[in-house]
Amino acid sequence: MVEFSEVYSKIRQGLREKDSSLLEEGIKQLLGLPPFEQVLSHDLEEILNCMKEVINAFFPRTSTKTMGALDEQIDEILKEDSEEESNEIEPDDKSPGNTEDFYDITRDIRILTEKYYAAFPNLTPSVQDSFIKYLKVAAPLTPKIYESNFLSFLDYFEMLPAKRLEFLADFLDCGGNILPHEIIRDVSMRFFTLAEKKGPEKVLFASYLGSFLLQFSDIYPELTKDKTTTLINLLDNAEYYFRSFAIDFLKTLVQVRPELLAPHFLELLNHISTIDQKIQSTFLLFIRDLLNSKSSQILEQIGKNKKMTQRFLDIVIELIHKSDFEISNFACESL
Repeated sequence: MVEFSEVYSKIRQGLREKDSSLLEEGIKQLLGLPPFEQVLSHDLEEILNCMKEVINAFFPRTSTKTMGALDEQIDEILKEDSEEESNEIEPDDKSPGNTEDFYDITRDIRILTEKYYAAFPNLTPSVQDSFIKYLKVAAPLTPKIYESNFLSFLDYFEMLPAKRLEFLADFLDCGGNILPHEIIRDVSMRFFTLAEKKGPEKVLFASYLGSFLLQFSDIYPELTKDKTTTLINLLDNAEYYFRSFAIDFLKTLVQVRPELLAPHFLELLNHISTIDQKIQSTFLLFIRDLLNSKSSQILEQIGKNKKMTQRFLDIVIELIHKSDFEISNFACESL
């Protein structure tokens, strides 16, 4: 049976004295953990604290690394038959031990992290929260593990009560910048599915996904290529969050892929007079940018039939007579 207090003491002594043999011995002992259900929650949390301390000692600047680059570098290091030497990712100059110890410890940290991932649904809430906090430090060292567990973790978080969702943001922040396009698209589909449901029950969960997706609106604008109408429909959603999200996404999309939005110009213009007051100015800027980007295409589209032309003129004239100077001035410029 593992005597946890002795292991913690050994690891921390190794860190203090920069004794890599003590460190390695302590971490190896942690690999011999009994099944998690036989370990006290306090010990499971303390193990995570110890691993965080080890990671911070070896990689105090881990959070500034790009996860993908770090993962590729470590994979290269850990290949036993690799003939190439790389010095891009090395332990900090002040870290304990030598590079061989570092490779072994990194491998062991990955194994321990996988154990926690596998046991996560059955852990107590306090241990789960500690693990998410741990990932803020460990995810850059274990991005492939993070990626492979990402969607199942989302499934789990979606079932949690609202009061326990505060750590979802931390989980999403752990390394979403290196997730493959397929996973980001899956998150997008989940978000739009939630938006189409009636009621506020899932708005908080959806808001975390929305904040995550907004990071990629300029990188992967095609996320909404087949969901443009759905995105525009969010402007009429009963929940303010979704209306606000739609405008935030649209104002980025118009900068990178205006051609996706130009065919929907009149549909978008219809929302000017109904959009929430506090986000109306942002929406006006979006419409202006769309006109500036695709004016010839939009005018050609409007001029194709008299009904479209008349509808455009009616909207603009209606806006000109608004008491709000910003709106009426914008309408005059459009005309």
